[in-house]
Amino acid sequence: MVLVSTSAAFADIQAPPQSNQGPTRKLGRGIGNMLYGSTEIFESMSDVNYTDGNSAAFSYGLVRGLGRTLSRIGYGAFETVTFPFPTNHGTYKPPY
Repeated sequence: MVLVSTSAAFADIQAPPQSNQGPTRKLGRGIGNMLYGSTEIFESMSDVNYTDGNSAAFSYGLVRGLGRTLSRIGYGAFETVTFPFPTNHGTYKPPY
């Protein structure tokens, strides 16, 4: 009886590797990228400030952050519009 009950406890149905990446997750990721993509400016400036100093943060870090912001907003719009369709090699994984 003990053997049967313990084997039933370990008989878990394993989810496939891509089960976490679905259309609703893709929609949420797209909306999140569009809403919070502008935080890349401050994150990039902070990273550059840590590695290269203040003057680089306000020049190179700002330009890098603007580029990443535009990229995130673009990917967010793409994922929001195409959320019902698996667009990345037949999956819902992010294209970036």
